[in-house]
Amino acid sequence: MGKFALLVVFAGILALAHSNASREDSAHHARVVLSDYEEKVLARETAESANNVVVGKVKKDFDGFRGSFADLVYRSGKYDMSATEEANDSVSVTAKGIVGSNDYFIAALIVRISNRILDSVTFAGPIDSLEVKDSAMISGIDTNTDGSDAEGPDVHGILVTDASTYADIWSDTAPAQVIGVDGMGDAVHDVPLLEPAALGADILSYAGPSLLTYDSLRISGFSALGSSTSPVVVVVHGKVEMDGNTTGYGVLYVDGKLEMSGDARWEGLVFMIGDGNKFEMRDNSRLYGALVVESSTAAMTKFEIEHQATITYSVQALSRLGELIPAVDPEENGEFVVTRLGEAPSRIPGAAPLYSR
Repeated sequence: MGKFALLVVFAGILALAHSNASREDSAHHARVVLSDYEEKVLARETAESANNVVVGKVKKDFDGFRGSFADLVYRSGKYDMSATEEANDSVSVTAKGIVGSNDYFIAALIVRISNRILDSVTFAGPIDSLEVKDSAMISGIDTNTDGSDAEGPDVHGILVTDASTYADIWSDTAPAQVIGVDGMGDAVHDVPLLEPAALGADILSYAGPSLLTYDSLRISGFSALGSSTSPVVVVVHGKVEMDGNTTGYGVLYVDGKLEMSGDARWEGLVFMIGDGNKFEMRDNSRLYGALVVESSTAAMTKFEIEHQATITYSVQALSRLGELIPAVDPEENGEFVVTRLGEAPSRIPGAAPLYSR
């Protein structure tokens, strides 16, 4: 073969080799691009999974789960997550998924909304008389125990299950003395959301260390039962008298007459068996939380508050009872609203900030 022919063959081999190399370079570049794309997709999926994890943990333990957690393993990548306390019963959460050299960031806010569990006053059954006199008030407007405005929900001032009791409700009570979510004169004939008999049974079945039982009870002066941080369950099968500057915190179950006078106050739930018994509040006595009166007969079952006495619905007071009687805690039985604040690949140059406190 001549030199010219050899040169032609050699040139052809070089051209083929160059062509194959170009195709291999293109294929390699395609593999690199595809791998980077897959990492981006997987990083986003990892972030979504991390977001689901941290939101779920906050919902399960809304008052306790807080902190930052890094380098947690998920399939082919890792993730970071955090939960931080915010104002107004809310928690901010973040989640970042990391796969290879790519990552993805999600920020969200979880708000707990309390539910209406009880109304300010519930009459479960008939009563003989209902009187709200002088400047006394029943309010279903959610109020903190220091008297400041709260976030709600607001509830009815009075809920009555017995038709005849409801028909006579304004005989000795002015509508202006009962306010609630429906405004002035907020008394309704309805079925309670929380069944009173079941609630009474829950209270009587409590056997924890916070239980106090009495045949009758009289407290006066500056005495206290429980505290705002350590509420109690008080069960009395007899008469209860509270006067002076006494204060009780928690659940008060009374199968007998109940009298509150002076500056006595109770923060939490009062549950009274009304059959033949009288509930009486006078002077400047206060009840923050809710009252339930369960009765099977109207005979001698009387309800009377007078002077400047008030019954005020309070989520704050009821929410302290979650460890004792969970069914009455408006927050424990509340709902969660999760708002996605923002999301983006967190390493994109010039990406706008997603969330700042």
